[in-house]
Amino acid sequence: MRQAQDEEEALTPGQMRMLGLLCHAPRTLSELATLHNVTPSTMSRTVDALVLRDWISREPGPRDRRQVILSLTEAGRTMHAEMHQRAKAMLSVKLGQLDESERERLRDGLLVLQKLMEQFPQPAQPTPEKPAES
Repeated sequence: MRQAQDEEEALTPGQMRMLGLLCHAPRTLSELATLHNVTPSTMSRTVDALVLRDWISREPGPRDRRQVILSLTEAGRTMHAEMHQRAKAMLSVKLGQLDESERERLRDGLLVLQKLMEQFPQPAQPTPEKPAES
């Protein structure tokens, strides 16, 4: 457990976010670059670091071998789950330190934030590859 925590502490925020995005579905390098608002070459360096740790894998696209499909490895899924659990535990401790008035204000603020977030367009979900037409 301590080794996983040390590894997590060595992750950059962008790497943590990438693990979070890939836990939902494989994505292309281009998709991740767009979601992170960076160039594909910058994203490729971030990917390299996570591939070296065996947390994500690179595969060629099924129809275009120039395309790179990224997905979490089993070790990457484990790291993401541990990271998520630790974050929940830390948040629980911090929330427990709030008094009743602070919790009510936080709840009210979160409800306002939720209403605002519902007005944003949803991000595009990856679409399955269509079979090649004959």
